[in-house]
Amino acid sequence: MTNYPEYPAVDSQPADQTALGLFRWAVRAAGVVKNMARGRMNVVADLTLDAGMTSTVLVHPNLHAFAAISLDPLTEAAAAALAGIYAPEDSRNNTQWVLNHPAAAADCRFRVMILG
Repeated sequence: MTNYPEYPAVDSQPADQTALGLFRWAVRAAGVVKNMARGRMNVVADLTLDAGMTSTVLVHPNLHAFAAISLDPLTEAAAAALAGIYAPEDSRNNTQWVLNHPAAAADCRFRVMILG
């Protein structure tokens, strides 16, 4: 799956400072909070480990040095490799991490949740 649902975002401050503009912004902000309470956030990506390699680069705009990821294996090979996957602290950069892992099988696919 590559076309994840894109949930609405809201600007950090309303552009229109009139009463009506503030009201509309508050309604949108409430909708975003409601989606977050239901677990509907724009924090999911797909990851395929590079076959035969021992490291794979994960690129996503939500990644940074203090983020955290959760891997959901989508294949049997991914489930078998799960315990050996880690991202060394010095490889955690803004928008990309290097994940180290045992030599990957051909069909090692995950769904990734990125928080932080």
